[in-house]
Amino acid sequence: MLARKWGTSDMNDLAQLTRNLVAYGPGDGFSSHSLEEYILVEDYLRAIEVYKQAIVEFMNIYK
Repeated sequence: MLARKWGTSDMNDLAQLTRNLVAYGPGDGFSSHSLEEYILVEDYLRAIEVYKQAIVEFMNIYK
């Protein structure tokens, strides 16, 4: 089964400039950018923690 996607990201364009890219988002990627897109509250809250930790680690690299 294929997912019908209504949106996209800039990853395809940016990948031509650098390999240092990361894509991350909460929830099941199958429904992202579709009319049925949703995320569970637990996935949303976990994503907040992941983003917070990523920021801390990024800031430690670029002190």
